[in-house]
Amino acid sequence: MDHAQQQHVSRIAYVLKCFPRPSETFILHEILELERQGLSLRIFSLREPSTTKVAEAVQEVRAPVTYLPRHFPGGTLALLTAAIRRFLTAPWRFLRVVRWALVHYRQPIVLLKHLLYAAYLADQFEREGITHVHAHYTNTPTAVAQLVYQFTGIAYSFTAHAKDIYLSRTAALADKMRLARFVVTCTGCVRTEDAGANMYLLATPPSACLCVLGHRNHGLQGVESLTEQITLLHQRNLLLHGGPDPEELAHFIEGSAEAGG
Repeated sequence: MDHAQQQHVSRIAYVLKCFPRPSETFILHEILELERQGLSLRIFSLREPSTTKVAEAVQEVRAPVTYLPRHFPGGTLALLTAAIRRFLTAPWRFLRVVRWALVHYRQPIVLLKHLLYAAYLADQFEREGITHVHAHYTNTPTAVAQLVYQFTGIAYSFTAHAKDIYLSRTAALADKMRLARFVVTCTGCVRTEDAGANMYLLATPPSACLCVLGHRNHGLQGVESLTEQITLLHQRNLLLHGGPDPEELAHFIEGSAEAGG
């Protein structure tokens, strides 16, 4: 990878609700894997963790973590200052984004919070030369990334999980997908005709299937059933990654495939 390519791929920011979070080791290991592949990331967390009990692997993350200011009065002043600066820099664009948000948001308090977060992050991203943003969960992180995109034009993508999908309004989710560069999910329930986004749906067997099993899969109920289902896909194109015993899982899949013909 030459210097120009290195500079390009290093301009990727993760927007997360809270990092690190003990229950979200799958995000942690995704970040570690991307760094292992040579990407230099930036992490922006909307909240500070409420516990010091986190996975030891957090210490391996090289990406700097920035926590958004939230506490009154200093944090609130910083967010308001960023919003005012954004308005003064591009007033008509700012007003268009606000008008769009007023139409799409049902709760004024949530609207104000997301706009302030987005204005603050827009400044940060432009200052650091961020060229792509990835968010996890379709709720607040993706909503903020979507507003940042409207403020700056910086492309975004997001990963949809489970509860966040079912709790999202269909129109709001479709709108986020429509504006996103791509969407990643582990379920087919987010398919929509008017989304207009490139999607990676593990629920729909593709020509090559990527199965990502986090390090917490060991000993959990349902892993064996999952691997049995995987054998129904195109085993010759299967890429298995992750988990404490990837070889053991791979052997199980190969054995199931041979037994099933």
